[in-house]
Amino acid sequence: VIAEANVDEAKLVAFIGKEGGTIQSATGPSGKYYELGRKGDGRMAFRGKYVILCGDKVFDQVMKKTGPKPSLLTLWRKNETRNLALAVEVIPALRPELEQKDKSFGQLQTIAAGLDVKDGIDLAGLARFATSAPAQQLAQMVNKELGSVKNDKEAQKLGLGKILNAIRVASAGRDLSASLKVSAADLNRLLGLLAK
Repeated sequence: VIAEANVDEAKLVAFIGKEGGTIQSATGPSGKYYELGRKGDGRMAFRGKYVILCGDKVFDQVMKKTGPKPSLLTLWRKNETRNLALAVEVIPALRPELEQKDKSFGQLQTIAAGLDVKDGIDLAGLARFATSAPAQQLAQMVNKELGSVKNDKEAQKLGLGKILNAIRVASAGRDLSASLKVSAADLNRLLGLLAK
């Protein structure tokens, strides 16, 4: 993860240590960074206005990056005015590991999402693949599962129908999109039911 963030490096490092996290300063070819947890768990680095957080295996490759690709910036800009925005490029070193989880994930190139919580939940996400097949297959699979859950008697008893009907999943070419819009009233009603 490469995040644009206005954080105080010393304060964040002190906070992690204070909260019981293991963090140790180190220096590599790209400069100063921090080992997180046990050796091999992950690394964190501060470079200008960016915080880089990733696994040991891909750290050196990530640090060679000179900035996000224009296509990734385009995805980011679609969500940058939301309460929470995310745009992630899947680097080639991660693809074999992702492919072990599901063959489709080996073709994953980028992920972008945006969330607003001003009046309920308004979530939109997009995953872009190398080809259209994974996007189509995943959309079909998710929609089939959603259909099964919508017809489930327990889900109906809990009043999940309105929320489940608000979930949209579709594919268009190489893109898999998903969205969820739930009003504050519907969200509060659901939380009330779940609290019983």
